[in-house]
Amino acid sequence: MGDFLVEVILTAKGQREMLLKEDTMVEVLAPGKLNLGLNVLGIRPDGYHMLDTVFVMVDIFDTITLEERKDNRIVINCDHPLVPSGSDNIVWQAVRKMQAMSGVTKGAEIVINKRIPVGGGMAGGSSDAAAVLRALPYLWKLEVERKMVKKIACQLGADVLYCFLGGVQRGKGIGTDLTGIVSKCKLSFAVLPQPYEITTSKVFKKWDALADKTTYQINDIEKALVSCDNKLLRSVLGNALEPAVIEIQPELEQNLTSLRSKGFNAQLTGSGSTIFVVLDDQKDILRLQKKYNGEILQCSLLTSLPDVKCYTK
Repeated sequence: MGDFLVEVILTAKGQREMLLKEDTMVEVLAPGKLNLGLNVLGIRPDGYHMLDTVFVMVDIFDTITLEERKDNRIVINCDHPLVPSGSDNIVWQAVRKMQAMSGVTKGAEIVINKRIPVGGGMAGGSSDAAAVLRALPYLWKLEVERKMVKKIACQLGADVLYCFLGGVQRGKGIGTDLTGIVSKCKLSFAVLPQPYEITTSKVFKKWDALADKTTYQINDIEKALVSCDNKLLRSVLGNALEPAVIEIQPELEQNLTSLRSKGFNAQLTGSGSTIFVVLDDQKDILRLQKKYNGEILQCSLLTSLPDVKCYTK
């Protein structure tokens, strides 16, 4: 990778803190997202669903490296076979939109090393796109307004704006009306990837057809985060999309029921298949390892986005 050059971050005004040397490689980490609670409040006339949810980031990262191309091509390579490399990849779309917005005629060579479960509801694609939006001003040495990048994030998808901003946030509307939650909690999670890729559109269609629609007290989740009340938090977690996801993938119900019967308040995140558990202490993870045979990723709440790193080639 070459010698370490300098760590840089996108400031609140969208300005780079340091000018970069020529021929740099940019590396950025894309964190996973969890929904600690999720309600579906209805459907807008344009077909989008109205949500009330709490977003948090966790320190499970995809690693993305970018190199500049002199032409305007976008080349994406990923180590996961289900991630597309062409224009149907949201990262590709993010680069193309940044090119159009900035007038840049350069391209990008991008390598994505996946660790966030694909299709699991942890916003892996959205987080990758958001991370690339943060990295491109450094790769191409651009001065860009933060509000313009946020506009691109909103155009790409409901989760991308949150993934671009990070932190602990309450999301309303289609998930883009964000309000920060001040929390000093030091939460630990166990993330249990499942071997099912579930598409968001199918889940919402199933939710539309549900006769009984469950709702949860998102206010109580926010209260628990503000007061750092882990016991309250674990008691009020819930995802209104769970019945719809289970209709698509019934095998998930067995895992959720089994975990809950053993005292773990297991939840699904977003519209995906990934199960997570809020841990009370280290004994919880040891108990979980004894009672659950699948893969377990232990992670922690991430309160700020990782810095973009730049290296000489």
